[in-house]
Amino acid sequence: MNIQQIKTIYTANDLSTFKVNSHNDLMKVHGVNIEEIQGYNKLSLEHKTIFDAFILNFYNAQGLEQRSSLLPKSINFVLSEQSLGKRYDTDDFYIPLGTVITAFYADGNETKILKHWKDKKYKDIPCTLKEKEKYLRFEYQINGHEEWLHVLSEERWY
Repeated sequence: MNIQQIKTIYTANDLSTFKVNSHNDLMKVHGVNIEEIQGYNKLSLEHKTIFDAFILNFYNAQGLEQRSSLLPKSINFVLSEQSLGKRYDTDDFYIPLGTVITAFYADGNETKILKHWKDKKYKDIPCTLKEKEKYLRFEYQINGHEEWLHVLSEERWY
């Protein structure tokens, strides 16, 4: 879609500022129903509230042409556990040995491993430290490329 076609869709929906203001706008202009994004219905109310505001801010932070190629894939509350080790006890740094990313669902009973990796190059180094981080993980496609973000709040992500 070219920029003029995109602008026409926004103005036809009374969005002359070219910003989405609600989930209804997101649905009308981009065909995105947030309740159909994989993982959304398994979020806690707190995490849904953050995501609901984040998704509008995220779309509005993109250029119009970028928005038209953006396709949300999933949203999950995750625990990332990174295994670290040292080659020598005297090293003042750690080597990443692997990571497991596990989704936690609002019901508290269900979890799912989303991603995991181990570095075969360092398979003989023992794990001496685990770093853990919890965050909302938003996966999406833009311009045909798979991307993901840490969502820290409705206005902070990386």
